[in-house]
Amino acid sequence: MQADLLDVLNHGRWDALNDGRVTPEGVNLDQVQFDIAEVAITMYLGWFFIAPPATVRSKCNREPLMTIIRWGGLRQLLKRDFRAGRRDPMHAPGAMPMQSSSPWVRMRRLALGGMLVAAVVVGAGTLLWPIAGPQRGLPLPASTIGPGAGASSERRVEVAFHQSRLYGTLAFDDVTPLNNPASAPAGDSRLHDDTLIVGVALGGEAKAYPITVLERHEMVNDIVGGVPVLVTWCPVCGTALVHDRRIDGSARTFGNYSALYENAMTWYDNETRSLWSQPSGVALSGRLAGVRLDMLPARVATWAAWKRDRPDTLVLAEGIGSDSEASVNPLADAPGAFVVVVAVAGAAKAYPLDAIGRDAINDRVGDVPVLVYASRGSASVYVFDRRVAGSPLEFEWDGERLRDRETGSLWDPSTGGAVEGAHKGAVLSELPNGTAYRWAWKEFYPGADLYGS
Repeated sequence: MQADLLDVLNHGRWDALNDGRVTPEGVNLDQVQFDIAEVAITMYLGWFFIAPPATVRSKCNREPLMTIIRWGGLRQLLKRDFRAGRRDPMHAPGAMPMQSSSPWVRMRRLALGGMLVAAVVVGAGTLLWPIAGPQRGLPLPASTIGPGAGASSERRVEVAFHQSRLYGTLAFDDVTPLNNPASAPAGDSRLHDDTLIVGVALGGEAKAYPITVLERHEMVNDIVGGVPVLVTWCPVCGTALVHDRRIDGSARTFGNYSALYENAMTWYDNETRSLWSQPSGVALSGRLAGVRLDMLPARVATWAAWKRDRPDTLVLAEGIGSDSEASVNPLADAPGAFVVVVAVAGAAKAYPLDAIGRDAINDRVGDVPVLVYASRGSASVYVFDRRVAGSPLEFEWDGERLRDRETGSLWDPSTGGAVEGAHKGAVLSELPNGTAYRWAWKEFYPGADLYGS
């Protein structure tokens, strides 16, 4: 008997159990099979009802029930045992019968049937939840053209926060942020040329944040050109963003909330412990709920391209002293999976990376005319306001330079400055932008614009 049960429990040998098979002690193994399946389903349904809704909605959490039904042969058992007019189809000489007429057995079957009906009802609710439940999505990110003064607690956006969509089991700062880290000249770095960096240039100072470092820390509280900045990288959704961390004129220090909301990274601020969303830069709950940080101009580029454009750049000192530092460039590995996110003046739009670089993209984000293009030969993307003296220009490639169609002036694509023609000396304003996986953008902002769709 012990060997038979171990074989059943450890290897799922249900197919070896035939009608009427009994042990020398007279135990009907089909009855054992039925009882184990009952217990397993009861335990699973108990978990099903107490689990958080976000967990229940996951596809993988529906697999155990189907596994129990297939593995335990429950379908065949129910078909045999509930057939009308048959009392004990698994009875065999010397076996302990199931006693179909027992009130306890009938009660047990009614309970099991009720639980199965409840499972169907809950399953239907799970399928209908995305349609009938609260609308998904995050507030759009915000930014200003040119230097600003940071966010204000007097200007807040409406936030619909749903606790069920926040999940995570790590402690605060389980992935430790960097606060005011040391920097070094570019010449001291041994980073590979194709390593991806997040580049920030403000107030006459440029600084690079290698993804190799951001993979370990995810967040950096720093100061660039006198502006307190928050540089963040979410490895789950591929979002690399830079925000002004001032609120009401005071610089705030941010930490890692170590949880995901709408599958996106979250932060907290040390001063109020409010919960923040990385993609939108908005406080979701707490004393600062509805406050939205300004997104700053930044560039996701290769180290080689950034050094070429900003030869005086600084770079984070951590991890740059060894040429064994691994090269990391997820954009080059799967460009079709990424989008470049442009946010300006209360509007946002995403541009698939594989659609950038074929030509200069003359477009609009909200009311702002924008120019989006990629550096030829690298994954570096540039985003500019294409207005000069208030008038928008149309651009196209002319060899290695850009030419505006209105005056024929030539422009340096690495700086956005005119080098020849009527507009010589003019410089386009760089616009805030970042990266994200395409699936993440669609999930964050279901109704937002996606270029080319």
